[in-house]
Amino acid sequence: MTMAMTMTMRRLVLVGLAAAPFRMAEVSSLLSPCRLLRPQLIPASWEHPPGGGWAVLRRSSSSSSGRLLVLRGVSATAPPSPPSSALVAALETFSVATVVSDIDGTLLNSTSELAPRTAAAIRALRSSGVLFIPATGKCRAGALAALGDLGDELRQGPGVYTNGLQVFGPGGDLLWEGCLERSTIARVERIAEEEQLAVVAYSGDELLCRERGPRTDQLHTLYKEPLPQEVASLADAGSVNKLLLLGEPAVLTSLRPQLESSLVDECAITQAMPHMLEILPPHSSKGAGFLRLAEALAVDLGATIGVGDAENDLSMLEHVGLSVAMGNAITQVQAAANVTTLTNDDAGAALLFETALALSVTRR
Repeated sequence: MTMAMTMTMRRLVLVGLAAAPFRMAEVSSLLSPCRLLRPQLIPASWEHPPGGGWAVLRRSSSSSSGRLLVLRGVSATAPPSPPSSALVAALETFSVATVVSDIDGTLLNSTSELAPRTAAAIRALRSSGVLFIPATGKCRAGALAALGDLGDELRQGPGVYTNGLQVFGPGGDLLWEGCLERSTIARVERIAEEEQLAVVAYSGDELLCRERGPRTDQLHTLYKEPLPQEVASLADAGSVNKLLLLGEPAVLTSLRPQLESSLVDECAITQAMPHMLEILPPHSSKGAGFLRLAEALAVDLGATIGVGDAENDLSMLEHVGLSVAMGNAITQVQAAANVTTLTNDDAGAALLFETALALSVTRR
């Protein structure tokens, strides 16, 4: 590979010819002497093959000449965007020890797939000693299935599932579980029948419904949840963590105030997607589940990054040292977060994790 370097007063631009794409890797190239006032993220472009990336540079501590060491670079078939100045500013002095992350709409793209770049970024975090905690409305089985091989790696680790109603610790052991009262389940069943809505009960790693249909089966085919099983009555099905109402967004939006009024003190209601409305036990949330896990693991909340996109992530983001909204997040999440990354279709979570890790390397 040949490389040319152009220096301006405030910016370093690398342009080169590569025989193969420049991949996420530790790079040991030393560049020519110059002064750098603080670590920076420097855009880099590669003429062949099509692709691009960014590099993190720092002064070599072993060199009195102040030469720069290229620490890390990223590339892809489509040129990835470098992190924004706001994201860099939020992370450059933040010492991350823990990352808690939503899954749907955050780690997964709009077709519910985990990009290889995102999986690699999570593995890099974990290899560096950062505790990674998935926190999702999915049941544990559905969450791990959606993450593929990475899910298998996370199976023996901690996690917050079913919107905080199942909390798992190290070793994959269940630490805490919350369930709905039978009377609340029966009332929601009646309301769903009156409104002609599909309703699904989450019971551990089992999903139950009165009657399967396209909406219930989509939980399995698209979102990788276990296939719902038909039962005669959800109220008589045993322990139920939460209920999920499925229907047209406009219908659910209209119904929500009625549910909140009629079920006051019986449940908490939240939403992760426009066509889903979730009924949880009172005072339950993803954030409450995360706090239970954080207490059990003695997690330093001030050294924790949280990232999400939906209403059910708000309770989690308010308890972390650095809250990050996805670029596709709803307005309330973007307004509440400290900073925003790219969308889930632009690997915004991967960019966040790569930048946090790269900047932590520059401070060593």
